[in-house]
Amino acid sequence: MKKSKDATFRNSVAYQLLKVVFAIYFFISISITLGHMFMEYLTAKEMVVRELSLLQKAFEDGLSTSLFDMNNDQLDSIVHGMYNVPVLVGIKIESTNPKIPVTPISIGAILDANATRQTISDEHEHGHSSVSAGGSLIEHTFPIYQPNSQVKIAKGTLYSSEGVIFSLCRPGLFGSSSVLL
Repeated sequence: MKKSKDATFRNSVAYQLLKVVFAIYFFISISITLGHMFMEYLTAKEMVVRELSLLQKAFEDGLSTSLFDMNNDQLDSIVHGMYNVPVLVGIKIESTNPKIPVTPISIGAILDANATRQTISDEHEHGHSSVSAGGSLIEHTFPIYQPNSQVKIAKGTLYSSEGVIFSLCRPGLFGSSSVLL
């Protein structure tokens, strides 16, 4: 007799309605959560790209002057100061003008001429983990001009990574992921 009550309950309208409503709720919850995750990722990526552009603007005068004056100690100090910014996973400065000698500098995770990822370790490296450098690299390239002129002397490239973006997303995602609960 108990089997027939159980079989009757599973065939009842209430049980069927409960299954349909739960399936719809589950689908909507997953859709909203995935949409939120995607928007959080896009916002964090936009913030990282904006940060790379701001870093360029903040340091390009110092880079320009130290490159043109061939002051390698000052250049090294500026580059290492930039590298301590948590959003950066790599920095590359390379010559673009053969008439003006520039000492190339590369630190951290960078892309070489073949677009292959390279990791250049440095004895001054502080606080950069391989986790933050994970994922594909995001680069921001900018020209470096001779001070007070439009003569291009070098090219700077700042690198961030998807690992940095995901670490920025993590508080926003897990702080409000109670939609499913």
